[in-house]
Amino acid sequence: MHVIEQKKIAMEKVKDLLCWDDTRKMKYTWQVIQETMRIQPIVPWGTREAIKEIEYGGFTIPKGWKVRVVKNNFMCCVS
Repeated sequence: MHVIEQKKIAMEKVKDLLCWDDTRKMKYTWQVIQETMRIQPIVPWGTREAIKEIEYGGFTIPKGWKVRVVKNNFMCCVS
C-alpha cells in the first residue's frame, strides 16, 4: 500500500523533485523517518534545566543548572 501512496504523490509532482513536506503525506514513509530519528537523533544531545536539586551518580545537581543529556547513550546495548 505504501508504494502506491508514494507513486501517487510522485506523479503529482511531474517536473518537481520530492521535498520534505511530501514525505509527511506518505504515512508509512513518515513513520519510518520518525522511528529512524528516534533511534538515531539528528542532534545527539539535548539540554534540560534541573527543576529541583537532585543527586545522581554521587553528584549533586543544583536546582536551575542546565544539564546536557547525551541521547545516543540511551539506545546503547551493553552485553
